[in-house]
Amino acid sequence: SNGIASLNPNEDRLAMSCEVEINQEGQVVKHKIQPSIIRSHARMTYDSINKILDGDQAETAKYADLSEMIHQMGDLHKILAAMRKKRGAIEFETDEAEIIVDAKGHPTDVLVRDRGIGERMIESFMLAANETVAEHFDHLHVPFLYRVHEVPEGDKVVN
Repeated sequence: SNGIASLNPNEDRLAMSCEVEINQEGQVVKHKIQPSIIRSHARMTYDSINKILDGDQAETAKYADLSEMIHQMGDLHKILAAMRKKRGAIEFETDEAEIIVDAKGHPTDVLVRDRGIGERMIESFMLAANETVAEHFDHLHVPFLYRVHEVPEGDKVVN
């Protein structure tokens, strides 16, 4: 999105933030949900994040002021993923399509896009925030809509 909803670097944006403290076991021990102002420091891609997490020196140097935090985020993702696995979550590793377009925006090719740690890391953080918000409102006994996945039938699960 463009305009007031974009996360352009060094521009203030109004948001609702779910600030979460997570212990070594991946459990939320404290949280705060509040209106906030956020300021993005860089416009990064999953490719850049994945390169930093893989130890790419050039990419790490390019984002030197953020690379330590990115590694901490990678460590937190591992904690959250282990917690989800321990409680029985199913990890769907499916291929993602990347549509290649020409200068006029017409599709020219479809490639298989590899989901790296960066993509899975953001997914982990989004799940943690979503679960925290749902639990918060559940404890307040406020009517709240959320999506639940039914347990899959045995013949639909393949190892």
